[in-house]
Amino acid sequence: MRISAKTLHENLVSYLFLSPILLFFIVFMLIPLAWTIYLSFFAGGILQGLRFAGINNFLTLFRNRIFLTSLRVTGIYVVIIIPVVIAISLFLAVLVVDRHIRGKNVFKVALFFPNLAPMVVLAVLWYFIIHPEIGMFNIVLRSLKISPPNWLGSSSYALAAIILLELWRGVGFYMVIYIAALIAIPNELYEAAIIDGAMGFRRLTRITLPLIRPTLLFTLVMATIWNFQFFDSVFVLTRGGPANSTSSVVWYIYANAFQYDKLGFASTMAVVLMVIILILSLLQFKFLRSDFYY
Repeated sequence: MRISAKTLHENLVSYLFLSPILLFFIVFMLIPLAWTIYLSFFAGGILQGLRFAGINNFLTLFRNRIFLTSLRVTGIYVVIIIPVVIAISLFLAVLVVDRHIRGKNVFKVALFFPNLAPMVVLAVLWYFIIHPEIGMFNIVLRSLKISPPNWLGSSSYALAAIILLELWRGVGFYMVIYIAALIAIPNELYEAAIIDGAMGFRRLTRITLPLIRPTLLFTLVMATIWNFQFFDSVFVLTRGGPANSTSSVVWYIYANAFQYDKLGFASTMAVVLMVIILILSLLQFKFLRSDFYY
C-alpha cells in the first residue's frame, strides 16, 4: 500500500513534535535501563574494574542477608504506607469537596504545602520535629506525660518515623488528585441518590468509589512505584540504620554501588526491584482496571 506524500508529511511533523520527549526517554530512561541490565551480569565496580560473572549475581542475591532484610523493610513500608496514605487522602478530599466546610482553600494549601519543598528539606525539618530533646513532637508527648521514644536511634521506631514523614508529604499530593476526580462526578447522580433515600456511606460506596475507580488505580500504581523506591528520607535521616532497620532496597543499591564499589551487584538488585514493581503494577491493572465510564 502506497503512502501519499501528504500522509508522510503529517507523520513526519507529528514525530518531529514528539522528538524532544522521545529523545529524553531514550537518553535518560531506555539507555540507562539497558546499561543496568548489562551491568547486572558483571562483578566488581568502577575502582576495582568489572569482570563478567554471568548469572552468579542473581544466584547469590537471595542468599545475601542484608538484601533480604532490605526487601523485608521495603515490603513492610509499602504495605503500611500505601493503604494508609490513600485512605487518609481520600477521606480528606471528600471533606474538602463538601461545600458546607469553611476555609477549604486554606486547608488544601496547608496539606499540599509539603509537596512544594524537596524531600531532603522535609527530612531535615522532620529530624528537628522528632529530635529527642528539642523536637516539638516529643515536647507534646512529654506534656501528655508520655515518655517519647528515640525515634531515629531505635530500631523499633526508626521505620515508623520515616512512615510518618511520608504520610506528611504524600497526603496532600493524593488529596489534590482525588479532589479533581470527585469534582468531575456529575452532581445529578448524588441528587438522584438523595431522592432514593441513599445515605452518606451508601452514596460513597455506590457512586463515589465506583466512579473514581480509574483515579484510585492510578494513585495505587504510582504509590507502589514511588514507595518501593523510597530513599531520600533514609539517606538523610538514618543511612539504613539502626541495625539495618530502615535499610530499603534502593538504599542498599546505593550503598553497594557508591560505597562498596559493587556496581554489578547493585545493578542486579536494581533489575530485581524493577521486575517486582513491574509484576505488582501489572497485577493491579489486571484486577482493578475498570472499563466503566460515565
